[in-house]
Amino acid sequence: MEKVIWELNNDDLIKEAFMDTQYIMFAEGGAMGEAGAVYIVTAGGSIFHLNYVYGDIRLKKLYQTIPVLKNFSEGQYEENADICGFFFIYLGAGNNLFVREDAYEEFIQMTGTDKAPEELYAIWMDVAWKIIEKRNQGKLPFETKNKAEMQLLMKLMDREGVKKLSEEERIEEDMEAGYDPFEEERIYVTQELVHGEKIPDSLKVEEGFFTDGRSYLSEMWCYDLITNVTYYFPADDPLSGEILNDKKKIEDYLIRQKKLLANEEHPMEVMVLDTKEGKIYSVTVSVGCDDDYFCEAYM
Repeated sequence: MEKVIWELNNDDLIKEAFMDTQYIMFAEGGAMGEAGAVYIVTAGGSIFHLNYVYGDIRLKKLYQTIPVLKNFSEGQYEENADICGFFFIYLGAGNNLFVREDAYEEFIQMTGTDKAPEELYAIWMDVAWKIIEKRNQGKLPFETKNKAEMQLLMKLMDREGVKKLSEEERIEEDMEAGYDPFEEERIYVTQELVHGEKIPDSLKVEEGFFTDGRSYLSEMWCYDLITNVTYYFPADDPLSGEILNDKKKIEDYLIRQKKLLANEEHPMEVMVLDTKEGKIYSVTVSVGCDDDYFCEAYM
C-alpha cells in the first residue's frame, strides 16, 4: 500500500465517504504544530488532511461529517475515554487523537502505555499505518473501501491531476504486486475437476500456473510401453482470452510456456473436456516408447 495524503475542501465532506474512519487527529485552534489541522485515516488506508483555521472548512460541516468531533467539542473527556466508539488519546499541546474501538487495543500494544503525549504525537501515524497495512495485506482497494470513499478518491485524483491508469495498466500493476484481479473468475484445474471420482494412478502429477495466470495440471502416465504427458488447462481465461481449438496454436502455446521444445516434433492429441467449471483442453504428448525417444515434455 502506498501512503498518500489527500487534501480536502469543505465540499468534499460527505459523511458516507468517512463511515469507515478509524483514526482522527484533531488539532485545536491554538494547538502547537499546525493549528486547526485534522487528519482522517480510514480502515482501508485512505489518509485525508484538512484545516478548519486556514482552509475553507466549516466546523459545522466537519462535525456533521465526523460526529465524534462534535461530541468531543461539547464535553470534557479524560484520557482513554470512549466517545461514540472512539477512544480519546491526548497528544499534547492541544492535539488530540481518536482511535476507533476495533483498532484501539492493537494500537496501545504497539505504542505502549508509558510514552509521553509528545512522543505519541510523533509516532501515531506510523503506528496506525502499520496496523492498516497488516489488516489489508493482499486486498485490492475496492475490497477495503466503500463506494462513497472510492468516489471521493476519484474526485480528488481528478482535481489534483493524478494520472488515471487504463484498465490494462491497472491489471498489470495488480499482477506485479502479487494480486490477481480475476481470481474469482478463473478455472482452477485439479484432478478432481478433470477425472471426477476416478482419478488415475499416474507416474507423476504436477499442478501450477502458466505465465498468463492460467491454471494447469500435468500427468505422466504409461500405456502399452508408451510414456505420455497430458496437460489440462482452461480453453478460456479472463485475462489472456481464449486459445483456439487448433493443434498448431495449442502446440505453440505449450512451447511458449516452456513445456515443449521448439525444435522437436511432438506426437500429440487434443481433446476438449466439458467440465462443470468450463471447457478444459486435454493435450496428450507421447514422449517415448520403451527405449525409443520421441520428444521432451516438461511437467
